[in-house]
This record gives sequence, structure tokens and C-alpha cells, in this order.
Amino acid sequence: MIGLAVFAVAIPACILACCWWCVRDWAFFGMIALMPLVEKLAINFDSHFWYRGTTRGFEFSIVDILAIGVLAGSLLRPKPGEKRWFWPASIALMIFFFAFACVNVGYSTPKIFGLFELSKMARGLIFFLAAAMFVRGNRELTILVLALCLDAIFEGALGLKQKLSGNYRVPGTLDDPNSLSMYLCTIAPIFVAAVNSDLPRFVR
Repeated sequence: MIGLAVFAVAIPACILACCWWCVRDWAFFGMIALMPLVEKLAINFDSHFWYRGTTRGFEFSIVDILAIGVLAGSLLRPKPGEKRWFWPASIALMIFFFAFACVNVGYSTPKIFGLFELSKMARGLIFFLAAAMFVRGNRELTILVLALCLDAIFEGALGLKQKLSGNYRVPGTLDDPNSLSMYLCTIAPIFVAAVNSDLPRFVR
């Protein structure tokens, strides 16, 4: 109940704050930088702890609040010269897949575990749209790359500390070592692209 009350206040406040461009920049930076910590910053409603899926309940986190704020702020008050809305690449296929998953969950029994996954897919769509609406040029790409760099440095330092403490397979801030390796494999191509881009030299 405390979490629901906080979210009810935090979401409108974040949307209002993100109508200011400088606040939106920091909100986007936080949205990206806090991703590896999302499990530790989330509240899990209707939790089924022993369910071994990608999510064990209806999760909601600080990252979701920031994503909603960035998305709504970008739509309500775009920067000068920017379109309020455009059709991001691949979003049609994502929506089609989400609709296909909804039909499958509708025919499944029990539905609760499928609903967990649908809620996570919806959160992912919001996150994707927030990033797509925000990143319009090199300035926003620089914020994205710097946030991911901060994550990589932090996870590397924490992983080294965990290794020296005797952990055979280090998880970093994530729940499982496999999740850490997947996360790093996901952001590595972005670093390769950034190094070979025309971003400012200090970023590269």
C-alpha cells in the first residue's frame, strides 16, 4: 500500500519535472544507469517467489517511473525543432508480438504467470518508447553512452571485488551471473559503435 501511494505521487511528479529539458536529461541518464539495479529498486505485487520465470510478480520500480516521465515529457514538451511523435523502427513488430502473447495468455491456464510476463513486456515497450522519443541526436546519444559506461565500470569493479571475495561466478548487482554476462554482451556493441562514431573525443 505504501508503494502504491508513492507511485501515485511519484509518476505525476516525474512527468511534470520531465517537461523541463534539463530534468529530462538527468531522468534519462538515471533510467539507463539504474537498469542493472532494477531488481533491487522494484516492488513486486502478487509475488510468487518460487516461480522460475523472468519475473515473479507484477513488478514496478524507480526505473519505470523515470521511463514514464521521460516518455510523457518528450511527448508533452518536445525540444525546439523536434516532432512530438514519430513511428520508431520495429515498434509495429513489438506491438504485434505483444498482441500475439496476449492471445496466448488468454487461452492458457493458469493465466497468472502469463500475466506476469505480459506486464514485463509492457514495461519494456514503455522503456523502448521513452528511449526512442528522447534520443534524437548526438547529445542524447552521449548521455546514453556515458550512462552505460558508468554501469560497465561499476559492474566491473563490483565483479572484481566479488571475485577477490571468493565468488566463483560473479553476479555483480544482478540476481544471476548469467544475467550479468547477458547485460554486458548487450551493451558491448553500443560501445563498439560509439568508439567508431563522431561523438565527442572524450566520450569515445
